[in-house]
Amino acid sequence: MKDLLIRTASGALYIALLLGSLLWSKIAFLIVVFVFGVLVSLEYCRLNKFPVWIGIPLLAILAGVLHWVVPSWVDPTLIVSFNIIVNLALLHWLFKADGVLMPPLRPLVFVGYLCLGIGSLSLLPLDNEVFNYKVVIAVFLMLWANDSFAYLVGRNFGKTKLMERVSPKKTVEGFLGGAVGAIGIGIAAHMIYGVYGLWNWIILAAIVVIFGTLGDLVQSKMKREAGVKDSGVIMPGHGGLYDRMDSLIYAAPFVYIFLILNCYVS
Repeated sequence: MKDLLIRTASGALYIALLLGSLLWSKIAFLIVVFVFGVLVSLEYCRLNKFPVWIGIPLLAILAGVLHWVVPSWVDPTLIVSFNIIVNLALLHWLFKADGVLMPPLRPLVFVGYLCLGIGSLSLLPLDNEVFNYKVVIAVFLMLWANDSFAYLVGRNFGKTKLMERVSPKKTVEGFLGGAVGAIGIGIAAHMIYGVYGLWNWIILAAIVVIFGTLGDLVQSKMKREAGVKDSGVIMPGHGGLYDRMDSLIYAAPFVYIFLILNCYVS
């Protein structure tokens, strides 16, 4: 019971900080994302034996460039597109049975996957330079519903392994249960917010489920290579902050591109 209370409290604090900052202001959200990004980067560096003294300054520089330099000179979509290319390239490593993340590739992965993934996350609420938090809250809720329903369905009905050599507890039944939960949030968001058509919300939920799950698997394989169960201990009952944000970081650029395309189509 005590462990459950601790797990619930740390999870609630994490959710409150993300949603509270979104509701508060653009600056509050950027600060929370940057602080979370630093903590995730510390865990990532320890996990992948990447020098912290290089990683954290790189994250800070890229954060500044993305929000104060890039918009004046380059469309941020180009930067997010590079994030997507690196994420898709990581899938070759993920699905290769004997794949090992080679040391020469680690700087590229750190920048292109982790730093730019955190950067893409920070861009999500910006709709034509206007801070619009409502859709992003729905995206967060989709992701958390996916995680919760996947856990509950997988634990009670899961039989078919999704990718056993990387994550033994994940099942196809759990994946489908998570998809139902996320789509349910999408339908509710359509009814409450409107903004997009129903099928747009369903497609957005599918993006969150597919790429969120892939992000979880990418981090699981990194932990397997490192021989650890959790990325850290900062969230009692959950592990590290990276354990909670892996899906969000990986899915963020795909969600961003979808939201941008919706603006043009609309």
